[in-house]
Amino acid sequence: MEIAYPICPKNEVYGVTVSVRVIRDEKGAMKNLWEGEGAISGEVKRGVFTVGVPDSFRREKKPLAEVLPKGFYVGVEEVTLGGRLDSGRDDWVDLSVRPPRALKAGEYQTSKGEIVSREWVNDQLGCWRRA
Repeated sequence: MEIAYPICPKNEVYGVTVSVRVIRDEKGAMKNLWEGEGAISGEVKRGVFTVGVPDSFRREKKPLAEVLPKGFYVGVEEVTLGGRLDSGRDDWVDLSVRPPRALKAGEYQTSKGEIVSREWVNDQLGCWRRA
């Protein structure tokens, strides 16, 4: 599952956590399914990576031990311009939503089923208009 994460031009993706919410004693908690850190390529640093595949990151902190569920959260840790690690945004990925056609190179699907470009993804952040 390839992800296009929106990131400001001066920041880089450092690590990714894939998680699901679980109910324990009437309280919600997060269970991590997969974690990677240390983006390997420029493409990964700019926000395009594959969930559950260790090739995107130098270290797989938690290997994917099961098939991804139909829905999960993807959280990203970013490196800022000053070199500080910062929690980025997280978002819900819904695998039950299928695209109406095969995606072309450079196309991505939102959890609502819209087919969008990488530029559209980045445009979700105001920083791209100021860059």
